[in-house]
Amino acid sequence: MHSANELIERIVSSAQIPSGRRRHDIAHELRAHIEDFVLIAREGGHTDEEIERLVLANFGDPREIAREFAWVYRRERAIFRISVFLLSTLAAASAISAVVLALQASMAIGLGIPILRVFRGRHLMLEAIYILCTVSAYVGFIFLERLFDRDRFGKAMASLALMFALVGAGFAAVNAQVEVPLFAFVSGVLLRAIQVFLKSRGARIGAVIACFGLFGVASAFWQTPNLGNEAALKLAIWITIGVCCHLLTDVAARLDRALFNGVQEL
Repeated sequence: MHSANELIERIVSSAQIPSGRRRHDIAHELRAHIEDFVLIAREGGHTDEEIERLVLANFGDPREIAREFAWVYRRERAIFRISVFLLSTLAAASAISAVVLALQASMAIGLGIPILRVFRGRHLMLEAIYILCTVSAYVGFIFLERLFDRDRFGKAMASLALMFALVGAGFAAVNAQVEVPLFAFVSGVLLRAIQVFLKSRGARIGAVIACFGLFGVASAFWQTPNLGNEAALKLAIWITIGVCCHLLTDVAARLDRALFNGVQEL
């Protein structure tokens, strides 16, 4: 019953069932149902070729069956995708933060700036929130792209913009700095666009340095009007954040994919 096995595989693979164990159980139930049908058909005197045609004719449209299973497991699929998104975001944000803080400390020492002045509580908090929001935007972009079949980049960006608009409104409601999620949204979309549309590694690094360098210049003139070591440090920090985020985009994408595929096997 080669055709029947292909039919079962098409249904299970298209049903978007998050758990590998559940996919195995459903395939087993479908196969048992077909085996019962085949046994009754053979007792009725049908040949193997006739049975193949009868199975395909009586089993139903595999796409419709897959859609029904997808509807049944929609909540589990939503929980699964959100869990993968959170795990990927936290892991990537932690890695980027550790690298950025270490490099930031090294640059401060090299420029003769006291580390305590650089690592002020408010500064650290805003930087951590920015990195977390940037990684959330990037990983969220990948997450949203999976939800669409066509024009994935545009639809994912529009959905992400709506989400970050709500986040920005929340920041404004508590009198927090709205520019943090705004810059994070732009950074996340920028990193994803660079990864998608620029194929050369050199072009990607150059684009990241140029774009985040502009962020650094804007930040330096806005927060530190007098040029000096602190302004240079801010510029270097922005470029460092951009380069670190870019270098870890491949890691984040692979981590997200590994978690997505690994959890599906459970």
